[in-house]
Amino acid sequence: MELYPVELQTQDTQFRALFPSAPKEDKVLLVFRACWNPNVQEFPGRVYVTVNDIYFYSHHIGLVLVSSIPLSVINDVEYMIEKGCDKIILNIGDDKITIKTFLDPVRLLHRRLQLLLHNYDTPLPNLFEELTRLDFQEDE
Repeated sequence: MELYPVELQTQDTQFRALFPSAPKEDKVLLVFRACWNPNVQEFPGRVYVTVNDIYFYSHHIGLVLVSSIPLSVINDVEYMIEKGCDKIILNIGDDKITIKTFLDPVRLLHRRLQLLLHNYDTPLPNLFEELTRLDFQEDE
């Protein structure tokens, strides 16, 4: 793909190695480090957000966790700023999945995830443009 940013091409290559069964047309649009908390246990790793899904990969203390969630089942994305870490909360029906972030600006991550959640059927060049534009918006 001609307009696919070089930085994302590298991430997409790594993503394909970790998730070989992911559809080829499902391009990586956002990557960030996080702790995934699907239940009581936390797993440090990397979140890959594509056009259609959110994927999580963790390899920690000899254990490997591979998980994915279709964007279509996520009702809403919230964020919380706390002492020590920030949180992204994925609302899926009555359930919530908490993703702790430490390095990335949580407000920007939230805006990007909201954009992808509400525009998953938008052509890729338009999504790249919108995601880039979010980088230059002021935080609330």
